[in-house]
Amino acid sequence: MRESLLIHVGERPEQPIHWLVFNAVEDEVIASGQLQGADALAELSEKAQHRDCTLILPSAQVQLQSVKLPAKWSRKLAQALPFMVEEQVAVDIDTLFIAQGDAYSLGEEHFINVAMVNKQWLAHWLDMCAEADITPAKVYVDALLLPEPAEGRASVLALTDDCFIVRHGAWLGAQLEATWASEFLTAAQITALDLYSPLAEIPTAVEAHSHEDKFELPLAMFAKATSPVNLRQGAFAYKKKSSGWIKVWRPAIAASVVTLLFMLGVKGAQWYHYSQAANATKEQVVSTYEKAFPGTKVRPHLLRNQINKALGDSGSSDSARFLVMLQDFADIVQQSEQFVTQTLRFDQRRNELRVGARAKDFQSFAQVKARLEQRGFEVEQGSLNNDGESVVGELRIKGAQ
Repeated sequence: MRESLLIHVGERPEQPIHWLVFNAVEDEVIASGQLQGADALAELSEKAQHRDCTLILPSAQVQLQSVKLPAKWSRKLAQALPFMVEEQVAVDIDTLFIAQGDAYSLGEEHFINVAMVNKQWLAHWLDMCAEADITPAKVYVDALLLPEPAEGRASVLALTDDCFIVRHGAWLGAQLEATWASEFLTAAQITALDLYSPLAEIPTAVEAHSHEDKFELPLAMFAKATSPVNLRQGAFAYKKKSSGWIKVWRPAIAASVVTLLFMLGVKGAQWYHYSQAANATKEQVVSTYEKAFPGTKVRPHLLRNQINKALGDSGSSDSARFLVMLQDFADIVQQSEQFVTQTLRFDQRRNELRVGARAKDFQSFAQVKARLEQRGFEVEQGSLNNDGESVVGELRIKGAQ
């Protein structure tokens, strides 16, 4: 797991902001500190690079509720959720963002946990983080990061001398001030406190149990905790930022892909064309062999052996001379994908094979001519004509005398 940056903000932008860099693998605090306010968030820009960023909100700005449902949780109920909680809030429901927690059942009754926060307030903090090049993937509520207490108890963590947060259930939390903390604890029927930091003034009428072995920086405790809800959902869902080089090279990559697909299409069409031409040439060779040796059964995959055997049986006959030339010519044509045979005629008197062909360019004719001459044939090249995107012409091949 990578290192993480936690940022704990206050209710107002001008209040101090606490931050901490934590390494979960080593269970180690790398660095921590305090900013004077939101205007100083840019000081954390470098620390946010290549780290998982978490924004932690104060409980005073988030209202936690368990909403009773008419049926089991579904998408239809999600659309009706604002109407279900409207009567339980003192502000215009349209100003609130409702984050959904877990849905659960108690007997025959169904519930869902929700966390409600002012839309404009949350958007403002996320905008300020974005301006500082900080992109929190998670947004948590501070009280819900405290250990979940037993019934009738509350987990307590001091933020300042006169302010602390409490968690008094799986989905219950609050931010308290010393002046009215006792009244809240009594109303919430909390009889005992589990302290995870020193508390300047312990409220009356409750027992306090100090867990000194677990005392540490508040953000260090938050870094190790698991939150039951992430407020980055719905309209505030986290969108992973693309790497800078991808944005720069995206047009070039797209153009390369299009070019590659086009080239594959062209190559595929060429392969199909040459495959068809090879099949046509093969059929011509088989047809010519059958005419030269009537009554024989041609096996295409054994044609070379059949020709060699026929040559041995025919000696120096005209058919043998023709087959020698045809065999060599077929070998050479197979080596040149750009050269396609269109007609074959054998002049027995001249011992000459006349080939009408179509090729990609003049050079293709020259290559076939040169290869035939290397086999000992005398080759005359007829007139060549440019026919659009290809060249057509004739070769006259004479066997050795």
